[in-house]
Amino acid sequence: MWYINDKQAETGNLVEYTPVNDTDGLETSRLGLKFVVGARHFNSGEIRLKCTATIAAVYWQSSEESVEGQEQQTGPALESKGVYTGGSECSIPYSWASCLFAFLATAFHLLINL
Repeated sequence: MWYINDKQAETGNLVEYTPVNDTDGLETSRLGLKFVVGARHFNSGEIRLKCTATIAAVYWQSSEESVEGQEQQTGPALESKGVYTGGSECSIPYSWASCLFAFLATAFHLLINL
């Protein structure tokens, strides 16, 4: 699940991807987040995104990152589908790593377009 500033992301902002079965028999699930960042998202000058992943009651992982900003940025829409194209996604079991990489890449993209 994705959270924007501690609020659960709306269903319309979630991008569901088909689970992938690995050669070792494990299944990887991904849930993307796609939304337009506006000034309203920057509470006290920052936006916080959190990704959580759960497998039944056995496994739980969460990653949260924040980006500071003062102005609304203009630029291309951002999205990620495993290979970075500029957005955020969450995958199990590497949810923290993929969330962190995608979020930092997005933040870098926004910062260079200041």
